[in-house]
Amino acid sequence: MVEMEDTQIKQVSPFGQLAFIMLLSMFSGMVFSFLGAELIKILFGIQLFGEDMSLLQNPNFEHIRSLNLILIFCQHLGAFILPAVIFWQRMSRRNIHYFTFSKPNTTMLWLGVGAMVAAIPTIGMLAGWNESFTLPAGMEELEKSLRSLENAATQVTETVLFTNSIGGLLVNILFIALIPALGEELLFRGIIQQIFGKWSQNPHLGIWLAAALFSALHMQFYGFVPRFLLGGMLGYLFWFSGSIWVPIAAHFANNAIAIILTYFIHNEVFSESLASYGSNTEDWLGVLISLILVASCLFYMAKNKMKQIPENI
Repeated sequence: MVEMEDTQIKQVSPFGQLAFIMLLSMFSGMVFSFLGAELIKILFGIQLFGEDMSLLQNPNFEHIRSLNLILIFCQHLGAFILPAVIFWQRMSRRNIHYFTFSKPNTTMLWLGVGAMVAAIPTIGMLAGWNESFTLPAGMEELEKSLRSLENAATQVTETVLFTNSIGGLLVNILFIALIPALGEELLFRGIIQQIFGKWSQNPHLGIWLAAALFSALHMQFYGFVPRFLLGGMLGYLFWFSGSIWVPIAAHFANNAIAIILTYFIHNEVFSESLASYGSNTEDWLGVLISLILVASCLFYMAKNKMKQIPENI
């Protein structure tokens, strides 16, 4: 009976596996969002699935930061971490390996993190370009709607990120840097990227298809391009290193640096102009150095590419 079940699982097509993980992610995400709303009701007496939903975007509401942090945790646990671990465990028992949690090569780990840190000015340049993008004539209403959604997302992000205490900063690093980095990399690089790679028989196409889905599901049109390229870079870090911990560490570094920078800018330690570094034409030298450093790190990693683990997906 077990052998028959193993054979059936192994015969599931890449698209069947993709459909399974996506449906599992959506279902689990909805369940945990509901649980998060129930936890908020217990702690604060607020019914989110109703009139109180608008409180999540009200910067004057005293508990807005706590509410959003609870929802961020529940959503990432339910939509990313838990489905990825369930899928990984189910497939690993049947000798279908997507990734392992083994210790990564130290050099690859530091090169991956270094490449991500070096990429920050380039990401800033792409973010500035993407934000200035305008839709063709006749699509003004769509652009207005997209801008409105973008502004709402930015407002929510700011209410969570803005804190005046070190304790608040550490909470942000845990809930907004570490947990999303762990969950998103397990799902998008650890599983979805390799499903696409298996389907196309091309690891590069697998990387970029997963990156496109990764960026699209963030539902932020005016951040699509930098997030798409960021996803591609994380995909290559996984492919070159053969360890899921390398893109997790790099993703965490990117998130944590943004959070720490926002903290110091909000508390007027750093200039606000630092947040948009790379987006101005006078930053061209920094962007050029950034590109050279990123290319150097990726070239070394490609040259010393570790043996890819999931040969038998």
